[in-house]
Amino acid sequence: MSQIKEDTFMKNIKSYLGLSALVIINVMAYNLTKNNLLGLEPIFISTFSLFLATLVLWSLHFLLQRKIKPDFKKLLTIGLGGIFGIAGFYFYISMALETMGLEVALFYMSGIPLMTLVVALLIGKKTRFRNIFWVFFALVGVVLIYFPMLRSMIFMPKAIGAMLLANLCFVFYTLFNEKMALKYNLGEIITLQVTTGTIVLVMSFIGNTETLAYNLKDLTTILMDLKIVASILFQVIFAIVIGYYLYIYALKRVGAVMSTLFINLIPVIHLLYKLFLDDNQLRFPGILGSLMILVSIYMIEDI
Repeated sequence: MSQIKEDTFMKNIKSYLGLSALVIINVMAYNLTKNNLLGLEPIFISTFSLFLATLVLWSLHFLLQRKIKPDFKKLLTIGLGGIFGIAGFYFYISMALETMGLEVALFYMSGIPLMTLVVALLIGKKTRFRNIFWVFFALVGVVLIYFPMLRSMIFMPKAIGAMLLANLCFVFYTLFNEKMALKYNLGEIITLQVTTGTIVLVMSFIGNTETLAYNLKDLTTILMDLKIVASILFQVIFAIVIGYYLYIYALKRVGAVMSTLFINLIPVIHLLYKLFLDDNQLRFPGILGSLMILVSIYMIEDI
């Protein structure tokens, strides 16, 4: 049994390394956003980053493909992931971040693996009980890491509701793209979905021109700061363009539940990130929770 587990793990090591790299990228992107871009509304940061990522992706597409095959069925099919998964996720998580702290939002994101497992089982996927156990085991590990923060956490129904909707959008995106990755080219999936997601988010500003003008005025000032420009470019190239590619690649290789389980590495990396920057003392619950998450990722099997 141990030999089979080790062989399976080594077979998918490329996917696991990609997902681990994606977690590190996301933690850095979250902290860059928190530290440098709080002068702008979260929804505007998301829309602007996605817009730039769309330009990068289409540039790469023309550079590599040199032509477009007009296939509206493919566009509509793949685009659903961008409309609900990308636009929906960024829209609701931006709503949550208006009144919710970043660490609180990251805590609620730890529910995504469990939600993905539940939805996967509801749509007919089968798994062994031990896989369900390890998903819960990882969730307990996340709670242990965030336990000192839970006592001071302010529970706001609107923000929590927005966060849960963001999670559901991401669950849909994950399960949807698990199928899309088997049928279509990864580059096409990312390009079309980021494009449709950007269009939907841009449309949300049409009815609120005052807010848009206010953000654009701030943006011109902020773009004079090279540190902030570097942060935006990091988000565009690594967190969106490369990040989505790594994620969909992993979905194709190891499945939806296994891929989302790596989201629980975010508090582990975030803990190390704060330890490195702030030199905080590492408490026992954080160490125990981190070990529980690492063990669960190794023990779970593909669903």
